[in-house]
Amino acid sequence: MIGVVAAMAGAGTFAYYSDTATSVDNTFTAGTLDLVLYDNGGIPVAMGVGGNVAPGDTNVLVNTMNLTNAGSIGGNLTASVTNVTDAAGIDSSGDLSPVIEVTISNGVVTYTDYLTPGTNLTNMDFGALASGSSQDITVEYSIDGPSVGNEIQGDSVEFDIVFDLNQA
Repeated sequence: MIGVVAAMAGAGTFAYYSDTATSVDNTFTAGTLDLVLYDNGGIPVAMGVGGNVAPGDTNVLVNTMNLTNAGSIGGNLTASVTNVTDAAGIDSSGDLSPVIEVTISNGVVTYTDYLTPGTNLTNMDFGALASGSSQDITVEYSIDGPSVGNEIQGDSVEFDIVFDLNQA
């Protein structure tokens, strides 16, 4: 009996050390993609504003724009020509988009085709654009030569060039 009482008394005095620490103010911040588009003078720009074009005109309008990733993470830069809309001139039919050849290039990758739907001017891949870096994109326009005649007189075409920056 004395042994049982002694064992119980010893069990009550047996202890392990312990301590607690807390990590406080843990924060996660999501990165950003911020694509900024400017011309060489730092001004937002429309890349295709020109008039009085005629058959055979080459490099009718050449514009260079600077695209900058002002975000905190890198991305992949792509572009597409969208919303192509012809307007009729003298002959009551809009025929200008199929004869305007557009070349879009960053100096490494170049895409050339006509403004007509279904061309390779969609999903143009210009590669990686790291945070804080930029690419110059040049857009050139030309009008077909002898195969085009009076049917484009007075016609006009409007379109958008949409640039996307997607997380790499």
